[in-house]
Amino acid sequence: MSLLFYGFSFPIITASLMQIKFNIMKKLIFTVLSFFIALLIVNAQGINFFHTYAAGGNLLMCVDSSAANVNYDNTFPNQPNTSFNYLPEVNYVSVQIYFRPTDQVQHYRYSILADDEPIVVNKPIDLAQLKEVDMSGEPFRSTTLGVFPIKGKTITTLVYSIEKPLDIDRAVFYGKPIPKAKIKAIAKRFATDEGVDYSYITDPEEKTGKKRKSIGT
Repeated sequence: MSLLFYGFSFPIITASLMQIKFNIMKKLIFTVLSFFIALLIVNAQGINFFHTYAAGGNLLMCVDSSAANVNYDNTFPNQPNTSFNYLPEVNYVSVQIYFRPTDQVQHYRYSILADDEPIVVNKPIDLAQLKEVDMSGEPFRSTTLGVFPIKGKTITTLVYSIEKPLDIDRAVFYGKPIPKAKIKAIAKRFATDEGVDYSYITDPEEKTGKKRKSIGT
């Protein structure tokens, strides 16, 4: 009876081992294919991964290799934990996040907005995608949050730890042209018997243009 049991058990065990190996191979093939597909997409988009820019907080970014005007990691005193990246010549931006060995990555969450519309909400970091990287001799773990079309758009990332939910790092990637400043009025201050007064010139650029035209004639 025991021989019969072992006779049936052996092919079952063998089949189980083969199934496990098949699943491992399938996952490995899927991972490799995903990597090559992502690489092809990135190459097609012309992103230069050999040049990274600080993007604010724990973020780095890579942009089109042809982009010459990259204004990155600007901060403002009245907006703490907020970074502004001005990318008027960029078509695609790849955003990466990195962590120190002491960071509790499992507690981090991030959201992404495109033109103020949420596309990712409170998503945890994919721990399986973290890669060991060396930055200036210091070990870090890093992963990509995504590759985004940025031309004519605004991408905003919000990153925080559930241990400190009010400490939110906000990074803005601005791919729209900023309009030139236009002078709407000029005020001239002058003294009067009662103190001071002001005279105003409205639309000075338009009026200056008309004046120059009349002088030429």
